[in-house]
Amino acid sequence: MPRIPDPKMRALIIQACQANDGWLRQSALGRVGIHSRWIARLVEEGTITRVRKGLYRLSAAGAASHLSPDRPTGSEHDLLDACRAIPQGVICLASALAYHNLIASFPPDVYVAMPKHMWVPKVTYPPLSIFRFSEKMLEVGLIEKKVGKRMLAVFDAEKSICDCLRLRKVVGQEIAIEGLRNYLAKPGADVEKLVKMAHECRVEARLKTYLEVLLVP
Repeated sequence: MPRIPDPKMRALIIQACQANDGWLRQSALGRVGIHSRWIARLVEEGTITRVRKGLYRLSAAGAASHLSPDRPTGSEHDLLDACRAIPQGVICLASALAYHNLIASFPPDVYVAMPKHMWVPKVTYPPLSIFRFSEKMLEVGLIEKKVGKRMLAVFDAEKSICDCLRLRKVVGQEIAIEGLRNYLAKPGADVEKLVKMAHECRVEARLKTYLEVLLVP
């Protein structure tokens, strides 16, 4: 049976989470004299979740009653959580296509691109699929924006399509085609920019093959 945390300690820890948009670093509590055993008890009762060593977040149940109403929800929240858990990562491939509303649904895992030789911390939430990109491929098409108090790093629509073509055997060719078809259907679709990006990603010939089919009246 879970040990019941002291109500005052629970309130202090939840307040610390609220002040940091639902996240909590154990080191921050240590500096104000809150012992790690209180964190362990809130994890045990399900109020907070251990993401990786020293990093915690309010659980879904805790978030429903304790987070502010302007907090991002749903899939965008998962992308922000992934960027928080792995600051060096960039949302990519099918997750980026879904973010740009180019495919119907988000994949079960958040797809994250990371530098080839960087160590990946063990993350329990959200579920991640890690892809290794070169330094150059991490810089091309990168968008960094602030959402609330947090930063989101995601590839733009053109880079996401080209990456899906480049890694089509991993993410599925149908995902790449769906993303491309929906991109072309959007007002203001920039085919010239897309072809230039395909050249950067070395999938120009494959992209042009698809364009010849999809752009036929």
